[in-house]
Amino acid sequence: MFKNQRRFISRHFTTYFLMMAFIITGCQSAKIVSTSKLKLKQDFCVSPSTGDYSGLPAIVQNLDSLFEQAAKLQPFLSKQGILTANASGTMQLIINLVELGRDSPIIAERLFLAYTIEIQKNISLVKSEIEAVSSELQCESFRTRQLSAYLGNLNAKINSRLTVGAIAVGSLTTILPVLLTGKISTYVVGIGGGLLSAGLGIATLKTSRYTLKMVTDRNLLENIWNGDSSKLIYPPQLWYYLNEPGFGNSPQKSIVQVLKMRWLKFDLNNSLDNTTAKLLFGNGGIFNQDNLDLRATMLTELAAEVNSMTQYLDNLNYKINTIKLQVLLVADIHAVSGT
Repeated sequence: MFKNQRRFISRHFTTYFLMMAFIITGCQSAKIVSTSKLKLKQDFCVSPSTGDYSGLPAIVQNLDSLFEQAAKLQPFLSKQGILTANASGTMQLIINLVELGRDSPIIAERLFLAYTIEIQKNISLVKSEIEAVSSELQCESFRTRQLSAYLGNLNAKINSRLTVGAIAVGSLTTILPVLLTGKISTYVVGIGGGLLSAGLGIATLKTSRYTLKMVTDRNLLENIWNGDSSKLIYPPQLWYYLNEPGFGNSPQKSIVQVLKMRWLKFDLNNSLDNTTAKLLFGNGGIFNQDNLDLRATMLTELAAEVNSMTQYLDNLNYKINTIKLQVLLVADIHAVSGT
């Protein structure tokens, strides 16, 4: 009886070996998940436009010309304050506010209200556009991390199967030599089981079996990396802020330049091949989990830099309120003196 069982096991060991090899091969083969299957929309995170930029004054690009025009503001605003006023389209309005002391009290009162309303309108418009871009960046980052987690769960399921397979192979490799007769059969089982166990162990090291095909026609990272605003994704005021070196913390380097240097050094390890460049800064392609995590990190870092412009606008608003108080004080003095 035992002899027949041993023959049966020996005869079918080849089948067992091929079956386990098939499992390993199947688990190792890459699988591409399509965004159409997940019903992902490219414009899911796009915020509707909240304003018309044509109503704002043109940004003065030449710094010498800018500071010459803003000479009267230098006692009230810092260099970055003047740059912020330039970016928000409020510079001439603030100059007009400072000059109100020359007018009669009645005219000054009317103009004071008009200038104040116009200044706040421009600042609110710029802020709303910053919030729109920031929201889109944060939404894209969150969605990308969700896709990464989705691929991670799929890969984890395969790893679980491979782990179970490795345990099964180890158990069979231990049991079968007891039931088989002959040294050759024992050697075959030992060697075959060892190879299968090693194959399953190696297979578990591969973490990106599932990939995702994703098209990114509206890529918020592309304009930043290429230094090109032709697609008009970023409002002119925000684009000026990100690319004007006067706003950066590093001498003679803009926020965009510093951000790109950080990406290249810390996120890309000073190496960027054409395939990765297309994925991150082009129209997309086949992403693995690591690519998605990298894209999400860059989007989050960019969102933080975009949000930082709000702090400059808030500081400018504080300075404008100080100017307004001084204008009102001068007006009261004139009213009392009758001049």
